[in-house]
Amino acid sequence: MKEGALKWGLRLLGLLLSIGPIIIALGIRGWDVKATVMPSESEIQEVQGIVQNIFGEGFSENTMTVEEPEISDSSIRATVHFNSPIGAPITIMEFSGDIYDGDVKIGEISMEENEVQVPARGTATFHLVGSYSGPAPSRPKTYWTSFVVEVYGLEISIKPPEQGPFPTDGGEHEI
Repeated sequence: MKEGALKWGLRLLGLLLSIGPIIIALGIRGWDVKATVMPSESEIQEVQGIVQNIFGEGFSENTMTVEEPEISDSSIRATVHFNSPIGAPITIMEFSGDIYDGDVKIGEISMEENEVQVPARGTATFHLVGSYSGPAPSRPKTYWTSFVVEVYGLEISIKPPEQGPFPTDGGEHEI
């Protein structure tokens, strides 16, 4: 008899611990399910304010500047200066793109470093390296394909909506 009572007691305790917080939350919000489940307008604005403080004005044409590339036999190397609009320190984990000469894809380019630390609203320098096929490009252009950063331990992968340059102008970016 004691084992049966203990089993039932533990089952009721588990049920109480599962349903109890829900009942308490509903009671605090005046039994309004919508107010309990959905955040209030002020809570949403508070989160938006925090995100805007972290990400600032967002990426612009001045976010990334690329120096004149060094082109050799079948390789290309360019120095990139990244001006972070983000109000938190970030780590650039990956940056890659495709190299074009006119309308023809001739190769790929990616970040030489494994990762790059960027201070909050600071500047960091990294290098893009890649190889190409065919004759040396006369006016090489890149279309970014992947940009991965880590902010506060959260890895964020930014992909272009279609084929486009870094950061936002919808066309090519000369390197």
